[in-house]
Amino acid sequence: MDNLISNASKDCLAQKQRKDQAKPEAAAKAVIAAEPDERAEAVPVKLVEVLADEASPNSMTTVIVSVGESVVSGVSARLGGSVLESVAVATGKAVERAYPGTRFRLEDIQLAESREGKRVATVTAQVTNQQGSRPVSGAAAVNDDLYFSVAEATIEAFLS
Repeated sequence: MDNLISNASKDCLAQKQRKDQAKPEAAAKAVIAAEPDERAEAVPVKLVEVLADEASPNSMTTVIVSVGESVVSGVSARLGGSVLESVAVATGKAVERAYPGTRFRLEDIQLAESREGKRVATVTAQVTNQQGSRPVSGAAAVNDDLYFSVAEATIEAFLS
């Protein structure tokens, strides 16, 4: 099943690149820790695609992320829950696949709006790896695509 998802992710990425859409890519630098005091070279993490169906409460949400030269995907079943929560969980699963041994547990998603009408999505979570568990958070400005912005905030939280 993982190979099927991986192949579908690669196909989707190839189609996306051919379309040459003007969608902004979320870019962050991930630092992979070989040992607690030793840091490896920064690896670019880019959000490629968010596929979410708000019309169906039992739909699957898929998020595709490129990490360095790899493409990974994460899937979350809504099961009647929030689309935003499903996007954040699927994003966390995608990044977990890129960083084996690291777990992402979503705690909360907040949307805030300034008096000027600018919106921000904030994600808080727990990230657990060999060094232990730590609280994390990330935020992203909400532009044209709310789901894309929530996925960006989730990536920022994971990498913080």
